[in-house]
Amino acid sequence: MPSDRERLKDLFEQLCGLDADQRRAILVHESQEIRKELESLLDSHDSAGEFLESPAQLEETLVGERVGAYRLVRQIGQGGMGAVYEAIRADREFDQRVAIKLVRMGLDSDFLRQRFRGERQILAKLTHPNIAALLDGGATQDGRPFLVMEYVDGTPLLAYCVENGLGVRDRLKLFRAVCEAVQFAHRHLVVHRDLKPGNILVTPEGVVKLLDFGIAKALDAEQDSSVTGLLMTPEYASPEQVSRGAITTATDIYSLGVVLYELLTGSKPYVITARAPHEISRQICEDEPPYPSAAAPRELRSALSGDLDRIILKALRKEPDRRFISAEQFASDIDRYLQGLPVMARTQTFGYRASKFVKRRRVALTLALIVLLVAGGGLGSFLWKAEQEKRRFNDLRHLANSLLFEIYDSIRNVPGTTDARRLVVARAQEYLDSLAKESSNDDSLRSELANAYERLGDVQGGFQGVNLGDPRGAAISYGKALAVRESMKNDDAAQRELIRSHGKLSDLLFQEGKFDESLGHLRRSVELAGGLAKAHPDNRVDQRNLAVSLLDFGYKQAVKGDWKTGLESMRKSLTVLESLAKSDPSDRQVKRILALAYGREGELLQHRAMQFDAALDAHLKQTAILREMAAKDTQNSDLRRLLAWSLIGQGTSLRQLARYPEAVVVDRSAMDVFAELIRSDPKDAQSHCDIGFAELGMAESYWSLRTAGDTREARRWARESIRALEFGKARGLLSPQDRDAPDEAAHLLAQMSGPDLTKPLPPQ
Repeated sequence: MPSDRERLKDLFEQLCGLDADQRRAILVHESQEIRKELESLLDSHDSAGEFLESPAQLEETLVGERVGAYRLVRQIGQGGMGAVYEAIRADREFDQRVAIKLVRMGLDSDFLRQRFRGERQILAKLTHPNIAALLDGGATQDGRPFLVMEYVDGTPLLAYCVENGLGVRDRLKLFRAVCEAVQFAHRHLVVHRDLKPGNILVTPEGVVKLLDFGIAKALDAEQDSSVTGLLMTPEYASPEQVSRGAITTATDIYSLGVVLYELLTGSKPYVITARAPHEISRQICEDEPPYPSAAAPRELRSALSGDLDRIILKALRKEPDRRFISAEQFASDIDRYLQGLPVMARTQTFGYRASKFVKRRRVALTLALIVLLVAGGGLGSFLWKAEQEKRRFNDLRHLANSLLFEIYDSIRNVPGTTDARRLVVARAQEYLDSLAKESSNDDSLRSELANAYERLGDVQGGFQGVNLGDPRGAAISYGKALAVRESMKNDDAAQRELIRSHGKLSDLLFQEGKFDESLGHLRRSVELAGGLAKAHPDNRVDQRNLAVSLLDFGYKQAVKGDWKTGLESMRKSLTVLESLAKSDPSDRQVKRILALAYGREGELLQHRAMQFDAALDAHLKQTAILREMAAKDTQNSDLRRLLAWSLIGQGTSLRQLARYPEAVVVDRSAMDVFAELIRSDPKDAQSHCDIGFAELGMAESYWSLRTAGDTREARRWARESIRALEFGKARGLLSPQDRDAPDEAAHLLAQMSGPDLTKPLPPQ
């Protein structure tokens, strides 16, 4: 039929440039007649290609040629569609080494040109330290499209781990970076769709780089069922890819699960050996993979058994909604495993296994069920109601987690979404309160509920983080989390979670001026953390928890009035943190806490001990750590907020040392950071308040300099500061020790209006 001829022609053109695995994945869904005809045509084409000229010979002639402003140096990769070359800048404008992706000669069809345009549009909006960046693009003189990419001098993920002899923990840390890159893409509404170890390189410095968004899909584009949606590598493809289902972020979660499975066991969960398309589909869509611990070499089985089995198998669930709800949640569970905490992934329940059993034996079980219902209708009704209740409970559970861990995160940094975030949080709170009333005595469910309440508190008004400016609501949510945790069994894991709950609640109570209650929670934290650190001296998590508890207790004790005892406690914390950072420089959590500790030490030295040089030194150490971390994680609002506060502390120390011009520069930098946070979300109440402290520092520095122009600048910034700080005070966003800040700014402005403009301000 004419329609079949056109279909054959279109498919043949699209399949010519693909490898065997990609061809099989597409042919799965064609009729037997079309599949047979295409296989014959493709075999003939492949044979003719070898006779006339091989693709390798064809592409070798391009080395040394110029593409745009670049000269091709060597071929570094090749696929069915084209090749990738290392290239150097040829126009002598500046030295630059790049990678150029070029369509193979003769295959620059409309289909491939469309794919290249799609890849270029997607990469243009993905700027992340773990994603290879797009630099340029265009077409050669003979019309072939090309992309100019960041050159990654790296080794494929699996080979890097083998060559460097990495153990399980180090491999998990690398994988966590892959998850961060994927989560960044998802937040920009991009699904990669071809995640596999070959598309992940690791540089000699240990930096992960995600490559090849050639078949990625923008989620805000219309869902399609064209051949583009079928291009895949079957071993890493999700069930919905193979069955032509809806492509969502869950598709990448599945592929990440396959990558982690292979990364830890050395083998894939499915070995695709069958040529028949229906056999490939059956394997991926129906067969359950072996437990990773069972597939691993003997020496690794005990390490993978248990939590890692659960984490990987959760990512590999056949049903998308049973997987991790985001790459961030996947990475978070890896973090929890590395920290010795209970993981969120659960073992496959009896109900889940039973549902799979029913699907395989539907006819026989249907007959058995009819007999059972006839014999005991009451029992059947009871079981039906129980199943309905269980389903409703799990639906609520899924909705609450999805709202807090997926939907909220996807809009957190989108400008103008504060009202939407408030609505998301309100709905999540309703669901969690309903779940709390119905939760059973299952500690794993209680732990999940407590985690969700803590997350709710973080987004409502978490201390020093991007939030909705509702500290009282946050304190209530943290209190609920603590109550849930205190009802659980008292083992080491539960004690570690209790430490976190006490700490979060202490922060909120302290912010409300309830010092004694706040310190009471911290004393309990120090007691719990000290016991665990003594029992497990080699456990980094327990040592870190002790350091955090000592730091927090010391700082708050000093603010309350006993600064000498507070400084002693904080320096004990610094000793532990510096040791942890030295033993593992890649531990980002320890680095962040160490930066916070230096900042708090600086505050105490400059405001209480009057040791200004030592205070400046502490703030400089803090700023150096935070600048390094923020440069590697440009989308992290919390890091940028901490950096701004570090600069404010540095500016204060410089003024105390009468180094006013330097203080102006530093305070302006802090103000710029807060201004950028406000631009990213104009309704971010905390940043609108915090910028007032940077403006106050600017006013003090300019006033101290005392020229006519400086005086005008000082008054200007004092007025801006008063406006921001009064806003923060009205919204309850100022910490207890800062609640007089609006009055201090007003007093400074009044002082500027006095007759004496020559007398310098006294040291702060």
